[in-house]
Amino acid sequence: MTMSLAVETAKLFGINIEDETIKEDQIMNGEGKHLPKYLKNLVQSYKDITGKEPETKIKNPKDDIYAGAEFLKMLGSESNYTFIAENTTKYYLELSRNYSGRF
Repeated sequence: MTMSLAVETAKLFGINIEDETIKEDQIMNGEGKHLPKYLKNLVQSYKDITGKEPETKIKNPKDDIYAGAEFLKMLGSESNYTFIAENTTKYYLELSRNYSGRF
């Protein structure tokens, strides 16, 4: 990486390269990934430079594809398929126990 590219990258992340006391472990975690503070700075830099919101931002809560996954987690299901299978099994067991003569 050339020096000017490194400087520009540091600016995007909001890292003060003139600060000689800053260490790498203050910028990155043990896995070599940037800390959330610097990732937020990167997102803010994107917004400032482009004047747009990130394309990944959910504008309408109805379009949130992750809400369903969070709901399933709250119910203790791994996926929509296991949720359907669990409920089908529950209904089958209830009907077979209480109404077995009608089947």
